[in-house]
Amino acid sequence: MANHAINAAPIALLLAFPGTVCPIGGNTMNDPVVLAGTGLSYERAAIVAHFNTRLTDPATGNPLDAAQRRLLPNPALKGMIDLIMASVTARVNAEA
Repeated sequence: MANHAINAAPIALLLAFPGTVCPIGGNTMNDPVVLAGTGLSYERAAIVAHFNTRLTDPATGNPLDAAQRRLLPNPALKGMIDLIMASVTARVNAEA
């Protein structure tokens, strides 16, 4: 039962905090970065993989130049995700 609750965490995060889930991969972000050209956050691995096959904005499909494809760390989002996940884990462990 506890594993099910942890596996459901991305769904709960998506519903409660939509910005914590990568729009490309649909998973809770572990290494969130901001795409300079749009200001949107993505999981680093997902956006890098996207750019390996196309040089477009994942949300719109519009072309992005090199400056717009620059990835900036998002420590505020990382901190928020870490706090939420710690809270979810503590709750699951308390219920186990």
